[in-house]
Amino acid sequence: MVASSQFVWTGLANLTRALTSSCTWQVGRAHHQQRVLRHPQLAAAAAAAAVAAASPLAVSQPSADELALVQEQAWFYLGEDGERQGPLEATDLVDMCVDGIVTYDTPVWCKSLGDWQQFEQVEALCWLAQEATPSEEALIWHVLDMDGGSVGPLSIAQMRALLSDGSVSVESPVWSAGLGEWHRMCDVSMLRALHSG
Repeated sequence: MVASSQFVWTGLANLTRALTSSCTWQVGRAHHQQRVLRHPQLAAAAAAAAVAAASPLAVSQPSADELALVQEQAWFYLGEDGERQGPLEATDLVDMCVDGIVTYDTPVWCKSLGDWQQFEQVEALCWLAQEATPSEEALIWHVLDMDGGSVGPLSIAQMRALLSDGSVSVESPVWSAGLGEWHRMCDVSMLRALHSG
């Protein structure tokens, strides 16, 4: 009996040490995050680090049969209010994603899927969205300027103007609802036309 209670006490001591260590780390992390949020330069550096660590959705080109199947379906999506919207052609749904009306986590459905899935789970739709270009007028983009401040929503024309006057660079983090997370402008395929010339 003494040996088993010593085992229990040793286990409790180890658990307490682990919890204390975890809590100390969490408190330190929260304090660091508060410091970052108060200082624009630290916020910009944190965003740049997050951009460097993030990898854009990389989807390989679907086969011609997969594309044909996606394009011949009537598509539906769930709006922000949870209401079913549609039917739409695949190209219309992709354009809505590129323009930020639906996002990669928006539930979509067609007969061949069976169940509702997030847009990002339908690889052919994701590939089509990556290959598409948002309309010039769509106010969907946010960018971190040289001081670390977020500017947006912006159209592509407004982003082009910020690049021209040096307020942002091709290394600046950009975000849209369609992207879902911050990426360097030079890594976003649909913004290549802004900085390729």
